[in-house]
Amino acid sequence: MNGAASLRNTAIGTGKGFEAVRPAAARRRFRPMAVAMLLFSVLILLGLFGRIMTYPMRHDELMHVSPAVMLGEWRLYNDMGYNHLPNLPLLLHAVYRLTGDSMLLLSGRCVIFLLWLLMIGAMGAIAWRVVRSSAAAGAAIVLLVSTRLFLDQAGMLVTNNLAPIPFALWGFYFFLAAADRPDPKPWPAFLSGVSIAIAIGFKVNYIFVVPGFVAASLLAPAGHSVSARIRSTALPFAAGGIIGSLPTLSFLLADLDAFFAHTYRYFTQLHAGYFAELDVPKAMSFADKMQLAEMVWFSGAVLLSATLTLWCFVAGARIHGVRRHVASLDWTIWLALALVLCGMLVSFVPTPSFQQYYAPPIAFVIVLALLLFRSLGTLFREIALTLFVAAAAMALLTAAPRLFGDLPGSFTPSRWTGVIVHRQGVQMAQSLAGTAGRPLVATLSPIHVLEGGMRIYPEFAVGPFIYRVADRLSPRDRPYYRFVLPAVLPVFLDRNPPDGILTCVEIAEWPTPACAHGH
Repeated sequence: MNGAASLRNTAIGTGKGFEAVRPAAARRRFRPMAVAMLLFSVLILLGLFGRIMTYPMRHDELMHVSPAVMLGEWRLYNDMGYNHLPNLPLLLHAVYRLTGDSMLLLSGRCVIFLLWLLMIGAMGAIAWRVVRSSAAAGAAIVLLVSTRLFLDQAGMLVTNNLAPIPFALWGFYFFLAAADRPDPKPWPAFLSGVSIAIAIGFKVNYIFVVPGFVAASLLAPAGHSVSARIRSTALPFAAGGIIGSLPTLSFLLADLDAFFAHTYRYFTQLHAGYFAELDVPKAMSFADKMQLAEMVWFSGAVLLSATLTLWCFVAGARIHGVRRHVASLDWTIWLALALVLCGMLVSFVPTPSFQQYYAPPIAFVIVLALLLFRSLGTLFREIALTLFVAAAAMALLTAAPRLFGDLPGSFTPSRWTGVIVHRQGVQMAQSLAGTAGRPLVATLSPIHVLEGGMRIYPEFAVGPFIYRVADRLSPRDRPYYRFVLPAVLPVFLDRNPPDGILTCVEIAEWPTPACAHGH
């Protein structure tokens, strides 16, 4: 009887310190495997680096790179028409100041790679804190890195699609460090608030994480009064949020109307109206958005992560019964579930919809799987760990063509998109060498011009994104925009003649762009 009870306790216990149950000799036996996994991890990172460096340039990058370069000379919103929150151009501008404004796109792609490392580190830190299993942590990281959405434009380009995710994950980690313990700590809660605010400052839809964290700061940890939770968790979290929001607040308070004209009203009126009349494939209706969500969420690593989450919950329900198991789930699981559900809901808000808009819940699905993993007893953890490793292997297999296809590019700088674009910009500058001073070029592809050290017009600093909707600007918003109507473009150029005109450049793989001399 005692032996059976002992076995049952092993199967359904909380399993804290899972690695501790493994004999020391067993851990030593796997050291060569650890070395092999380390080498394989380096190979994955090299493949990731090569793909980022060689991924073709896309016009979405025009929105972020050029304003970051010119941030010291022109206003981000009123002059250049930037339409997102300011953290990415501020980050890129700081990098360009450090690197001397040289190789702009290449520096931006390096920033994206560093953000990948930050995201991987956050997922590893969460996994280790939650389950204390290097195998589970490695599997969680592989699932994240193998996500197809992140290996395409959303995670390869110098845009704000990937940038919020590492900070949102670090916000979750610091919140666990603050409240997932008997004695809550205010400093990790403060750092969590800072991280979450920084994430939102990259992309406004990451505000979806705020309700879950606010609720958790008032309800966790258990065993403390509401006033104690407010002092130890909620107030430090709020203070960190204010500090992390200062860059965004500075732009918001500087010109409230201009800020909302370039962010909220741009996307809800100008952007939506432009695509509504554009005859291209797009997801405008809820049915179309559901099909797009199915493509992103129900394939590859995301589907495998969701399957792991469901298996861990069902396994726990088989042990305790559904009602008892649901009642026993701790607040960390409910927080992660809230982040997943809110992330799914916010993905459907923008119209038109594109694949990158469905990124918010993906990382938190993996986090939720880890937390449910922790809720299992030791016996079921062994099974779950096997499934985690198998799912990671399958995810990596599906991602291999993308992840390792550009591995040779890691060692061939001449193939790097940033190097190609810079070389093209220098060639264009040389073709205008007879111009007095720095040549002024009219273009909707300003990155090439800036790479060559030439000048651009502030009206076209974000590429085509303002020019193509200029006719739609309402009288209310026109005072906040510096724009040119297509119908009066010749008049505009007559008043301030360019030294050259650059057309039809959005992809670095194209031949060297044509640059028309003179006016």
